[in-house]
Amino acid sequence: MRRRHVKSDIIFMIGIIVIFIILTLAIVWSRQSAEEEEGAVQPSWKQETSSSVLFVQAKTWEIPPLVQVAQQEIGNKGGEKYWRWYGFAQRVEWCGCFVSWCANECGYIESGALPKFSICDRRWLKNAGMWREDSYEPSPGDLIFFDWIRDGKQDGVVDHVGIVEALQDGKVHTIEGNCDDACMRQTYDLTEEQILGYAQIEP
Repeated sequence: MRRRHVKSDIIFMIGIIVIFIILTLAIVWSRQSAEEEEGAVQPSWKQETSSSVLFVQAKTWEIPPLVQVAQQEIGNKGGEKYWRWYGFAQRVEWCGCFVSWCANECGYIESGALPKFSICDRRWLKNAGMWREDSYEPSPGDLIFFDWIRDGKQDGVVDHVGIVEALQDGKVHTIEGNCDDACMRQTYDLTEEQILGYAQIEP
């Protein structure tokens, strides 16, 4: 009788082991299948066209909060969302309002990392030690300021502001409000003479 019990126990244990092996193989197989499917839907480097800058950026460093917020606003037209948030009752040139709104969404205004502004004025930035001249190599999340050429000359006054999204191959890629009355991406050579300078934000 004892031998029969021992034999039954051995068979039972073998059955348990077999079931465990089968379950383990099934889990491994399902994970490999999921990874293969995920890899199949992810774009390759060669497939990237207009979004190649963002793909490179996402692969090489963490996207700053200010850029993440701005990316979600691309396509917004009219800017009412930003200038009404700022406190204006009617439309104004709203590039500064857009940048301030994005900064507020990140908590930068509340923390004092950046002031709430609608007029593009660099004096506060200079006093805070945040201003960088046009020779500076910007990073994602920096602000970029422009002095437009009018009648063949510039007056040294800031006319426009945007957010640096990425830097690649000697070009700076930005997200700006109030470009043709919309939020959109723009690209400039780093040597573009209308770039007046940058602001390096330290959250």
